[in-house]
Amino acid sequence: MSNPSEASVTNQRLDVARRFLNMKNEAAEFWMERAYEYSALFHLKSALNGLLQEVCANYSLKKEADLCVLLGAAKEKGMSIPVLQELNALSSDPISWLTLMEKDYNVALECHSKSPTVVSSNVIVSSQSLESSITFYLKSISDLVLRYREESAEY
Repeated sequence: MSNPSEASVTNQRLDVARRFLNMKNEAAEFWMERAYEYSALFHLKSALNGLLQEVCANYSLKKEADLCVLLGAAKEKGMSIPVLQELNALSSDPISWLTLMEKDYNVALECHSKSPTVVSSNVIVSSQSLESSITFYLKSISDLVLRYREESAEY
């Protein structure tokens, strides 16, 4: 059996995150709802890493799921990769969906009881509702992946 392509793996991770969100709505116990949300969050983080692996493969960069490393490798090769530039800008913005997702992911990973509340006029979602945040992250990552693949197909 052959290994699935990076794009296929990223798609699978996004699909699993979607499924966990749907399962959350069917959960009878609160603790199961939270478990499904955290599982979806894990798969979204994994999907983002999958996107970085796609970039590695498409631009012949070293297989590294670290944004800073990939930006440095692209710079060494004299390339400007739009998706990496966009992710870099998002990671520098304290109220971007990417920064908020990283915070929620770290809260789940470190077993904190509650995400920090973020209020902003630029962001529709707040960390008070983890489900709505995760749904927003899913849409944002899916949109980013689609834009990246469309741009890549043009070249």
